[in-house]
Amino acid sequence: MEPPTVGVALNYGMSLTVACVVSQTENILIEVDDIGRGEVTICFPSLPLRKGVYYVATTLNVDDSLPKSGVVNLDHKWDAIKAHSNCSKRNSKLRQ
Repeated sequence: MEPPTVGVALNYGMSLTVACVVSQTENILIEVDDIGRGEVTICFPSLPLRKGVYYVATTLNVDDSLPKSGVVNLDHKWDAIKAHSNCSKRNSKLRQ
C-alpha cells in the first residue's frame, strides 16, 4: 500500500488560499499498519491573521497530485505516527 498524502489549507473567504502544506511535498512519511491505519498531526505555533472569516480545508490522497499553493509560508510541525498505539515510530520535522 502506498503511503497516504495529507494536505491542509487555510483559506480566506471562498477564493484565496492563504497557506497550504502537503505532507509529501515536505517529505513526511505517513506510515500505516497492516490494516491501513495511521495518524498525522500538524501544529502551527503562530497564526498571525487579521480579522476575517477563514476556512480550514483538509485532503487525504493516495497519490502525489496535491499542489502546494498559498500566498505565505507558515511555520508548522508535522507528527506522523504509525497506527494509534505505536508512538515509538514518531517522525517530527519543523518547517519554516
